[in-house]
Amino acid sequence: MKIKVNEKIKNIINILRGKEEKETEVINFENRTRKGAQECVLEDEEDKKEYENNKNKMKKIFIGMSMLLVLTIMVNFRIKDYIKIAQIIPPEEETITVSSSIDNQEAHILKAKEELIFIPALEGEVQKIYSQDKVIYSKTLNQWKTHEGIDIAPTKNSNVMAIEKGVVDSIYMDDFYGMTVKIEHIDGYMSSYSNLDENVCVNVGESVIKGQKIGKVGNTAVGEALDNPHLHFVLYLNNKIVNPTYIFK
Repeated sequence: MKIKVNEKIKNIINILRGKEEKETEVINFENRTRKGAQECVLEDEEDKKEYENNKNKMKKIFIGMSMLLVLTIMVNFRIKDYIKIAQIIPPEEETITVSSSIDNQEAHILKAKEELIFIPALEGEVQKIYSQDKVIYSKTLNQWKTHEGIDIAPTKNSNVMAIEKGVVDSIYMDDFYGMTVKIEHIDGYMSSYSNLDENVCVNVGESVIKGQKIGKVGNTAVGEALDNPHLHFVLYLNNKIVNPTYIFK
């Protein structure tokens, strides 16, 4: 009887031990599982960090490449614009020949290239002033009358020069002022040179430069025959006579 009891006790003890071992194994397994899960979580967080870092790098690379592309396109367009402008605008060194008929478009082009700077048509002294507002005395006519131009008496030589570049508009013998040459300039200006010698140095339609000789002072003006030899000079602006005094100061 004693022996059976002891065996039963041993069996109970063995069962309890086995249960404890199983529980211990379960606990150890749970601990390992938790530890493994924690390690997986840590690995996932590191992977996420690495993914975010790579994502940020790719984003920066994409932004940089986009900016470079936009800059390249802008530079190409700017270069094309410069090429177009260079093709449209002629070089500064190019000159424009004045034609016999200067239209508005040509006048604007010439004005953009160069401004008019008049020079005296003759080296001399003014012996009869411009007078459109009051009358002055005429020796030849023996009467008082207006004077639409300026009479210049030569002091050194009698060469008459173009006051600016232009085109010879007409050459004719005026009944009152004698041999006359008219030169058309830009911006609506025209200069008239009268009482010249009959042998003028230019032709109708000829382009002249500033200071070019067009003739010599003569004595062909019937209406001013009693005056000293002189150039009768008249300046027009848009076909109206204006005071040319400032040119000869």
